[in-house]
Amino acid sequence: MTAYDFEYEFAKQDGVEFRWLTMPVHIHGNDEGKVASIECMKMELQEPGEDGRRRVQPIEGSNFTIKVDFVIKAIGQDRYIDLLNEIGVDHVNGVVRVEEGRFSTSLENVYACGDVTFGEGHGEAMVVTAAEQGKQTAYRIHEHLQGQARTFA
Repeated sequence: MTAYDFEYEFAKQDGVEFRWLTMPVHIHGNDEGKVASIECMKMELQEPGEDGRRRVQPIEGSNFTIKVDFVIKAIGQDRYIDLLNEIGVDHVNGVVRVEEGRFSTSLENVYACGDVTFGEGHGEAMVVTAAEQGKQTAYRIHEHLQGQARTFA
């Protein structure tokens, strides 16, 4: 993922842990059917190809597991409109409608932020805005689960 230096620094300050050259391989569940861990594999950069781009290659036997409570797929770029239609989230051409400042969607207990809530014209601010929305959305979900309210300065 490309990012400006200041975006990387802000993410670190917010407690983001970076795992460079790492590829998710499998999500493992527990006996209750809930997410328990994500299995990853380390990657290594290859020499640049004819196009000048360096490709990555998996390092065999480098798999490791990270314990998690949940997994959020956040790779951006494309909206999965068929899924939005299937679950019934209110959207316009894949841009999910959310309650401003709360990030709740038209479905109870479903929240959205970042790429899927952006229309055209967000450009370079997208990464910074998505990161901030992600943080605020996490607070809102926590509040909802705890039955609390929090205001942001």
